[in-house]
Amino acid sequence: MRIYEEVGRLFEDSVDLTVGIEEEFQILDGSTLELTGRFEELKAEADARFGRPLVVGELICSEAEINSAASASFEEARADMRRRRSTLIEAAAARGLALCATGVHPFSHWEDQSFIQTPHYRKVVETLQYVAWTNNTFGLHVHVGVRGADRAVAVCDAFRSLLPPLLALSASSPFFRGSRPGCTPLARRSSSGAFRGAAFPTRTETGPAMPTMPSSFTTPAA
Repeated sequence: MRIYEEVGRLFEDSVDLTVGIEEEFQILDGSTLELTGRFEELKAEADARFGRPLVVGELICSEAEINSAASASFEEARADMRRRRSTLIEAAAARGLALCATGVHPFSHWEDQSFIQTPHYRKVVETLQYVAWTNNTFGLHVHVGVRGADRAVAVCDAFRSLLPPLLALSASSPFFRGSRPGCTPLARRSSSGAFRGAAFPTRTETGPAMPTMPSSFTTPAA
């Protein structure tokens, strides 16, 4: 129960309607536009230009995240993100890199990506395995402060009716693994589909299907 008490205290200390923004960018080779695992190089360049830590690591080495400070309004958060984004773009250009902000990359494959080596993400990969391997998705997240855990749950419940139009508005990836699969908001489908079919991936979502399950099992000889 201690963790619930700690979470409750955090929510009680929150301020209503503060805003925080996260943006996740694909790190691309400047010539081929393929995903490239040069996170550490881009982070060093961007942090130096910003004068303090700017880029945050996500699951894969071909992804870079930037976060606004907690802001009193959307206008304040937007101005902060513009400054951070400009610095990141300049840093990428200085290193011969490009950035992209679609939900999934149109032709790079998850099999070619590597993971950042932090204790947290090593644990994520070890625990989730296939779900983590295939989770090459990129998004924009808007966090809104709500004071009180019970009030935050009530707000989330009220938002459920708005999820379908919000999903439609997030559509940004008509191409996946070099083809047009006919499912535009693919970042959400790819991520949730990984959980639904984690044991038996399908050709349409992850490329060639894995070997089929045997019809029977036998106990190996001792």
